[in-house]
Amino acid sequence: MRNKTEGEKGEMSDTKDNVLTIEIPENLASYIQRLSYEVESMKGIVSLLMENNRHDASFIQTPVFKGYSKELAEATAAFELAKSELEKSFVPEKLKGHNFNWNLDFATYELTIEVLCDCGLEVLKKLND
Repeated sequence: MRNKTEGEKGEMSDTKDNVLTIEIPENLASYIQRLSYEVESMKGIVSLLMENNRHDASFIQTPVFKGYSKELAEATAAFELAKSELEKSFVPEKLKGHNFNWNLDFATYELTIEVLCDCGLEVLKKLND
């Protein structure tokens, strides 16, 4: 059964059992996707550097490694902050304090929230009130 509910920002969203789907702005989804790519790219570079220098323990003290490690830390912090802001802005208040997972589909700009706690169906019903 699919129901229509009004999302936190007035966007229409679908609910199906314990799942809520909210459409988010394309520019926000693209921004978070870019940050995700940056983190994964930096992880790949750091891993490659470590693999190529695996026999040289002192390599982790080099400016090259420290520079890439710093870039990875900064990219990860920006990505985590953006995810936190997305959650604060788009997860309905009535779901906060409940156990849930969410996933952002970069192709459709849909934030899918799955309520995991036993009260999930009741929480989603309250969103209709």
